[in-house]
Amino acid sequence: MLCHAKLATAKPEIRKLAAFAASKREVPWRRVYGFPAESLVKFQHAPHARAKISCATCHGDMTQASTAELLVKHNMGTCLRCHRQYKATEDCAACHY
Repeated sequence: MLCHAKLATAKPEIRKLAAFAASKREVPWRRVYGFPAESLVKFQHAPHARAKISCATCHGDMTQASTAELLVKHNMGTCLRCHRQYKATEDCAACHY
């Protein structure tokens, strides 16, 4: 609810999310972002948030989207470019298992 608690709070779909959060129920999500199982990627938001990487860097400008949609296509190249830009580790084991 980090973004949805502040943005577009009057929209019906955001109100639905708020109701799930208030009742402490799991949202029946439809995954938008993810990696194929065969890529063996173990993505974690926490290190990216600690590094103060903007949500828009990976998710695009969601303030302009009306629904959750794939705005940025991720692959190993996009991840490595970003890791190099932010001087983050390029150790394979940091992202793959």
